Amino acid sequence: MILGSHRFIILAAVMIGAVTSAHAATSSWNVDASGNWSLSTNWSNGVPTNAGDTANLTFNITGNRIITLDTSQISSRLHWSSTMG
Repeated sequence: MILGSHRFIILAAVMIGAVTSAHAATSSWNVDASGNWSLSTNWSNGVPTNAGDTANLTFNITGNRIITLDTSQISSRLHWSSTMG
């Protein structure tokens, strides 16, 4: 019976890992405009709101832009770059 319970614990750990990794997403700001963080159409893959998500602000922006953080967000990674000098 102990062997069976170890299998259950390992299976549960694998399933939890799969569920956790399934929620992690990478999304990029895909408009050359200011806007609200929470607006899904501003993102290539939906709004990055979960722990483990990556938010890329690497779109080729042609001018000064403001991204308003209008809701609470929990993204693990934020990448940005600019070609403006």
